Parts: sequence; C-alpha cells; structure tokens
Amino acid sequence: MEAIEELFYHIDPPRRTRTVPMQVLAVGPSRSGTRSLRASLLQLGYEHCYHGFDPEDWKNPPTAEDFDKVIGHCMAITDHPAAAFAPELIAAYPDAKVILNVRKDVRKWHKSVMETLMPVYKSWRFSFRSYFCAELYWMQKSFVRGNWNIFYRGNFEKNSYQVLEDHVRMVKSIVPPERLLEWDIYDG
Repeated sequence: MEAIEELFYHIDPPRRTRTVPMQVLAVGPSRSGTRSLRASLLQLGYEHCYHGFDPEDWKNPPTAEDFDKVIGHCMAITDHPAAAFAPELIAAYPDAKVILNVRKDVRKWHKSVMETLMPVYKSWRFSFRSYFCAELYWMQKSFVRGNWNIFYRGNFEKNSYQVLEDHVRMVKSIVPPERLLEWDIYDG
C-alpha cells in the first residue's frame, strides 16, 4: 500500500528547522475556540501559529526535532494537532506557555463538533474525492481516519466526553500551574 500511496499521492513533506522559539501550545480540542485563539495569538505577535494537521505519521513519540520539521517556523500551535500531541509537545517545548482551551459547556462543544466536523468525517463524497487529490487523500488518511479516531478512541459520539475529561486531567497533571492558562472562548 505504501508504494501505491507514494505513486499516486506523493507530497513532499515539509522540512523546516526551528527559526523562532515555540512560545505557546494551545492544547484544547477542535471547536473550543481554536480559530479565535489563533487569530488572537497572531494579533499579539506570535507569528505563524500552526492550526491544522499534516500527513506526518510518527512511529515513536515525536521529539522537538520531529515537530520542527513541520512547525519550525511557528511560535504557537492550536487545534487538534496540539490536543492530539499535547504530552509530546509539552515535553518537546518545556519553555512554552500552555493554554488549555476547552468550552465549559461541554454539550455545546459536542454539538458544535457534531454539526461542523462530523458531517465531513462521515461524508462519502469527501472520502471519494480524496482518491483524486493528494492533499485530500492525506487529510482523509492521517486526520479523519487516523489521528481523530485514535484521539477519540474510535468513536467521537460515544467517547468524546470521557476523552475530553481525561485530556483536561492529563494536561493539568503534567503542566506546572505557572506555565498553564485555562481558557474558554466565552472568557473573551
């Protein structure tokens, strides 16, 4: 399968080096104000805030060197990649501040994901189109079928509340209080 993927869906992965220090890790899940948080971080001068996903698939826990190949030009990171790799990012960038962005009203967060992201996740059209575009193929494979499933233990609808609770507990347990800001989009 790897040979077929290479033949039909080859994309040169980014090969960056760290050019600016990583300063902010916003490790809350998608639909917890990540786009607004990204806009705020950019406005505050944190250049190149990574907000997305990539086709990289690490076999071992990624290191700062591994992350830097993709986000070496970024001073901050938000959204699902930050949440999914939170422990690794926190370990890789021990001087970065950590924002735990979650929506206090977990039902609203769940509803937002169900109305915006899950239709794409479940879309046969998106899945079908991904076979004709390398970028969509890797998005489908690495994010939709890959990392999203792993993070939410195979079923967002069934496991999301518990995963979010576990995620918050884990982040709070590994980040010293002086390095952690808990933030909800309604906090402003």
